[in-house]
Parts: sequence; structure tokens; C-alpha cells
Amino acid sequence: SFSALKRSFLAARFLCPLRQKEVKNAPITSRVYAAGFPEKLDIDSIKENSMEDNFLEPANLFWTGGWDSTFRLLQLVIDEKRVVQTYYLIDANRKSTINEIATILKIKKKLVIDYPHTIKLLLPTQFHEISSIKPNIDISNSYKDISNRIHLGSQYDWLARFCDERNIHGMELSLIKGGITYNLISSSILVESRKNSHYSDLENDTIYRLFHYFSFPTLNLSKLDIKKISEEKNWMKIMDMTWFCHKPRAGHIPCGKCRPCRIVIEQGMEYRIPIRVRLANRFRLDIAEDWLHRKTKSFRKRLHSLFFKGKM
Repeated sequence: SFSALKRSFLAARFLCPLRQKEVKNAPITSRVYAAGFPEKLDIDSIKENSMEDNFLEPANLFWTGGWDSTFRLLQLVIDEKRVVQTYYLIDANRKSTINEIATILKIKKKLVIDYPHTIKLLLPTQFHEISSIKPNIDISNSYKDISNRIHLGSQYDWLARFCDERNIHGMELSLIKGGITYNLISSSILVESRKNSHYSDLENDTIYRLFHYFSFPTLNLSKLDIKKISEEKNWMKIMDMTWFCHKPRAGHIPCGKCRPCRIVIEQGMEYRIPIRVRLANRFRLDIAEDWLHRKTKSFRKRLHSLFFKGKM
């Protein structure tokens, strides 16, 4: 709901001193928020002051404040000195939404402090509600066709619909090595077609219809590869600010159980989950949950029997 979304933004605003500015004339059901700097930078001024001789169009990047997409953002603004337009799509029902928005704001502030030139390269992040994205039968049918064969996250449906609605091609997705989606993309003709720009024979291919809006610059990197590169480039202070858990405990502690937390553990990054959480998950929580379920079930039975006994 929009009220839940509003609460998310209010919380994020107080968690970080960076201002959020609502884009004027946006319909109330499709709010676009520009979070980052007090004044929006225009492309012409960036062209004049670009750090490169040849100005490139802004790179479009889906950024969640997570490990993979933050690494790609650092590559773009620090190594490549590219102007970047970042996007965050809001799921108001996800518990980690506030954490992710707050992380985005904090990382942008840290970037400008540590790398002052990035203030001219970081365009204000655009925030859009998932619920405001228009339906697209062709894209959704392609998603369903693939997801009937393999497990594929529902985000690929609305990410593709978002790009189609706004006519964005080459949107960067920070997909990394490992997992079902990686296997699908890396083994498909889509990757080769992007290298050779041969799209005409793929119009009826479901993988192409769903994924041709995207580019995959981090496809051949693992989380540990990213960590190694980040250490070499002294980016770890920023990388360790990133967020990944979908179901945080007490609002700010990684749960250690959700899918992103399991991926972190599987890829050798378990140090990012507090040791007390890992130990609790391993030795106590499953037992405690079973015990609590048994006790409450027994209590409910007793209460039920006493209640109806008293009525008779």
C-alpha cells in the first residue's frame, strides 16, 4: 500500500541525512523519488565537466544496495568514470525495503566523501513502486514459460516490464556466477547474440523476450571474486555497508535463513552474518521453534477442552 511505502521513505529519511526530493507532477500511484543530492544534475552540465574526452550516455543500473550491484556501481563511477542512472523498484511488502533504501542513501554519501568526483557522475536514484508497472502479457507469458521449467525469481518479470514500459535497453543487471539463473543466461544464445548484435532470429525465443532488455557485466564473477577485486581497490569499506537479507531480525540483523543469506553462506561469505545468528540457527532455533510449537499446540487443546467443558 502507499501508506506502507510512505512509512518506508520516512524511516529511510531519518536513517540518513541525505535529502529525498519528490519529482513534481508524478501521479500519486506512481511516485518517483530522487534521492541523493540537494539539486538534480542535468546532462548538459555533466557533458561540459565530464572527466572523459568522449561523453557516454548514462549507464542504467538496477541498484538494490546489495553486494553485486554496489560493486558494479563502483566500477562505473570510480574505474570507468561513467555517469550512472540508478533505479530501485520498491516492494512495499518486503521486510528489507527500509534497510535497502537506507543503505543506498548511506553508500551515496560515503561515495561522495571518499571520491568527490562521483558527485557529477551519480544521478539521483529513481524509486518506483512495483505495483505501478504496467502489465505486459508477452513478457509475463515468457516468464511463466521459463519458470514452469526452472525456478526463476518473480523479479525478472517486473524488471523486464519496467524496462519495456520506459523503452530502456541495456539496463545493467548485476547477475553473478552460480545458480540457476546464471546457468540459464550463460548457456543461452542470448549472451552470444549480445556480443554479435544478431537479434533478428531470436524474436520467438522466450529467454530473449524476457532478458533482451538487460546486459550482464558481472556475469563471470563470483562473490569471492568481487571481494578480491574490492580489496585490491580499497573498496571494502563501502562494500561492507551493503545489505542482503530479506527478513532482518529486529529490523537490522541478517536472519541467516532467507535465500540471500543462504547464498552468502554458500559462496564463502558467511562472515557477513553475525556469528551469534549462525550459532543460534545451527544449534538452538530449530529446537526452540519445535518446542514452542508443541507447547502452544498442547495449550490450545487444553484451553479448547476447558472452554467447551464449561459450556456443557
